[in-house]
Amino acid sequence: MNYKLLEVFGIELEYMIVDKDSLMVKPIADQVFEEINSGYTNLIENPVVDWSNELVAHVIEIKNNKPEPKIWPLLESFEKEVRRINQELDIYNAQLMPSAMHPFMNPDKETRLWPHENNEIYSSYDRIFGCKGHGWSNLQSLHINISFDSDEEFRKLHSAVRFLLPLVPALSSSSPIVEGKLQETSSSRLGFYLKNQKRIPSIIGKAIPEVIKSNEEYQNKVLEPMYADIRPLDSLEVLQEEWLNSRGAIPKFERGCLEIRLADVQECPQIDLSIALFWVKAIKTLVNEDWITIEEIESLSTDTLREVLELSVKDAEIAKVSQAQYLKCFGFSETASTKDLLKGILDKLNYSEDEMDAKDNLNHLLEIGSLSTRIKKAIDHGQSMQSVYQKLCSALAEGNFFEN
Repeated sequence: MNYKLLEVFGIELEYMIVDKDSLMVKPIADQVFEEINSGYTNLIENPVVDWSNELVAHVIEIKNNKPEPKIWPLLESFEKEVRRINQELDIYNAQLMPSAMHPFMNPDKETRLWPHENNEIYSSYDRIFGCKGHGWSNLQSLHINISFDSDEEFRKLHSAVRFLLPLVPALSSSSPIVEGKLQETSSSRLGFYLKNQKRIPSIIGKAIPEVIKSNEEYQNKVLEPMYADIRPLDSLEVLQEEWLNSRGAIPKFERGCLEIRLADVQECPQIDLSIALFWVKAIKTLVNEDWITIEEIESLSTDTLREVLELSVKDAEIAKVSQAQYLKCFGFSETASTKDLLKGILDKLNYSEDEMDAKDNLNHLLEIGSLSTRIKKAIDHGQSMQSVYQKLCSALAEGNFFEN
């Protein structure tokens, strides 16, 4: 069934499995799944939110199992499955940890790829790109899937998302630590992700998608060149599918949806779903041209949007944006922070009465700063890395903000 533009949504959240005491990664997702299903499987089916495997065995993804017309009512089900997974992990003295990167994992030594169903895909990725590295085996993200149907709907959605992508890390950066060291980059996950495909650059392009106006144009300009470039290394065509595309937002024409991929996962589903709802509402204002026209946002160059994206990746909500054409779209004539731009978007959005908690979460998030900023502050104020990430595990288990 094809759904209309912004009619239904899908949310995917990834969390790492860690030891309760040491916080070292525990690659036991397959053992947990086997225990529940009495055999190896890559999916645990539930009434609303399923569990599935990912590339590596220390990560579990949870996602709504069918397209849903509203995002915020999914919160209870996501929180329920986090609690259930933690209950299952308890017998292994393990727990789920949020944030987009493990703070002291050494992927060269600790990576264990998923060894069961779909292993031929993971093995092909590993053979071609080498998946024992940050950005492959050490990353957790929030993915937002948004429906569309016709070429006209695709064009509007793709253009609106393309315009907003540079600000996604400004709101959701949560990975300021790599192998035990604080980084200058707020979203280290994206710092690595943007370099993952250097062997075959066409797979990710500039991360910010090109202006594309139809399915056929996308096939000709993006997908076919990408498949051609990887074919010498993928003679069995294992990877030559739409999901090979690593741009910051990718259309899945077979399923009639666009997936936003640039958000770091947060400390708990309440924050992730608040962020997802915020972006969906912002996209709706753009596709309705309530704010600016599709032609205006399509006139922005990919290079300009990439520049803003890099600022957000590095400095999150305190990044200073000076790209005049981008600022003009928000009504600014001089330099503004990404936080200023995010507040400007929030002021344009309408929330229903039953969504006000999500709006309050957004306001609070903009007030206290990205999770990356809060992690940095906690460590700067003398808290140990171990203590900070134990508190993050508690925030996930309890469904609360991490307050540094």
